[in-house]
Amino acid sequence: EVPRGSDLGLVDGENYVAITEENVEEKIAYYLAHPEEARTVAARGFELAQRLHNCHARAVQFLESLEGTPFSVHAHRRSRQLRYLPEVYSPLKGLKLHLGCGGDYRSGWINVDRDPGARADIHAPIEDLNKYFAPSSAREALAVHALNYLRLWEARAFFRSMHRILEPGGKLVLETVNLERAIEKISQSKENFPEYLEGVRALHAFGLDHLEANEPYYPNSFSWTPWHLERELQLAGFSKIEFLPPTMHGQWRDMRVEATNSAPLVTRQGHVRSDDDPSVLFLFDSAMGQATAHTRAMRFQGHFERAGWRTGFLDFHKSGPEAAIAAAKSFDIVYLLKIASLSVVDRIRRETSARIVFDLTDALWAPLHRQHGWADLEGVLLRCDAVFSENQYVCEYASRYCDTVISLPVPTLVEDFEIARRERSSAPRSDVIFGWVGSSGTVAALTKIRPALAKVFRAHPECVLRVVGCHRQFLPDFPDMRVSVLESYNEEVMVREMLDLDIGLFPPPFDDDDFAIRGSQKALLYMAGGVATIAQRGGDCERFIEDGVTGMLATTESEWAEKLEQLVRDHSLRNRLGDAARQSASVGRSTQAIFECLCDAFRRVAAK
Repeated sequence: EVPRGSDLGLVDGENYVAITEENVEEKIAYYLAHPEEARTVAARGFELAQRLHNCHARAVQFLESLEGTPFSVHAHRRSRQLRYLPEVYSPLKGLKLHLGCGGDYRSGWINVDRDPGARADIHAPIEDLNKYFAPSSAREALAVHALNYLRLWEARAFFRSMHRILEPGGKLVLETVNLERAIEKISQSKENFPEYLEGVRALHAFGLDHLEANEPYYPNSFSWTPWHLERELQLAGFSKIEFLPPTMHGQWRDMRVEATNSAPLVTRQGHVRSDDDPSVLFLFDSAMGQATAHTRAMRFQGHFERAGWRTGFLDFHKSGPEAAIAAAKSFDIVYLLKIASLSVVDRIRRETSARIVFDLTDALWAPLHRQHGWADLEGVLLRCDAVFSENQYVCEYASRYCDTVISLPVPTLVEDFEIARRERSSAPRSDVIFGWVGSSGTVAALTKIRPALAKVFRAHPECVLRVVGCHRQFLPDFPDMRVSVLESYNEEVMVREMLDLDIGLFPPPFDDDDFAIRGSQKALLYMAGGVATIAQRGGDCERFIEDGVTGMLATTESEWAEKLEQLVRDHSLRNRLGDAARQSASVGRSTQAIFECLCDAFRRVAAK
């Protein structure tokens, strides 16, 4: 069946010109008189043909047309495979690629540019070159003022693609604007307009001729500093990275980077990882830590799917070791979430090619945890390729056993708080609610500040202590204080409870070390909810709370009492602290931002 015009993607006047016997002469005359429109239509038609009507697209279309036939299962599987294979594999080796060539056509090179009007051998986006060249087929690639036209995620795809296409020892040579130098030029030329404009021009990629003729231009999509460019190249798998004086354009403005390709990443069983984002198996133990699995894995499932990552989620508690090993064999990375079995970790190393990442969010080396399955923690850490954590104190411990320790942002449920805040009733009330959220095992923290609380409550009968997450039989005695308890909660309930608080409490359950180990999540959650927060001075709380600005920090009993008294008396102070806390705890901690950090961390592990 031949598809009709609409199925082909053809739009009259947009990417082709429809003619009849009656109007053909009229259309020819019109486009001869309007050459710019003719070129635009031709360029859009060329793009459409490359995108929808190449051999690869036809093959996928054919296989998908077999759906509903006896061949449908095989056709579906084959079409999925084809989507991830390059459209064209060059049989040549030792190629030299000139990327974003523009008007600089070089003999002896394969010249590539996405502009159909450029003199080039291949018209294609440079981040998509894996569709045209085989692995290790090029010995050199040069891109002069092309990188700056790519968005950050496109540049990352470009780096990964070039890591795959370049042979081991091959070089990627880049020249692009050095953001630091451009800013320096701008800041030093405030009284010299031509020099100032030169600095600004470097950030936007326009020429003075564009300004004089009022001509449109293609602006830069991203700017680079040396340290960031070096980091992204390392993450993509390049090893030796040198910064040299530029040879093509102004030395005051640009930087030249020569990145040497390392050998393809060979896994323990000899397989070469593809240039796509690594595939990740989230292996969790629901009996050990369902909350950790939700925070680090389930919460991002939709994000991974939309971003095109291949992921798997397996409950070790329900499936057992054999299913875990079998699943691990088909993934690049296995992310261990509360998996305590040293034998399983050893088997993953011996029997699969996967990199192993361990999520260390609690002080699993503490005696209490040792008695509940974590006797072999150090052995597990020694066998991992990387450890992820949210806590500086925990990162320092992990670095004793693992060379690659990556700190991730603390999730603060930014979107959940915003949704709940919009739906929340704002009826006035006279009570001042002190809140603590935790568990029966940590409620002893409130006894650390019980004298300070008692002093404030005696002076202010309007105060109420709200305890969330503790069974009543474990609740400490708070004589002469109004106390209300919610024994259990989920994430949605926790968000609503926190929004109802006036003051959030985070004292240490045991000692200062224990407080540092627990990190800052409780405080940051209060803060993300816009709650005036007071925490023990120490650990990550001391890093994230600016005393008197985004919250309060206290150490001694008298300091706790004094600051609690301030918060009770001064409603405007609570509001100021809550507003500043909400802004501080939300920056860089949206689900999308944390997801991007997690992806970045996985790429670093895969590039090891």
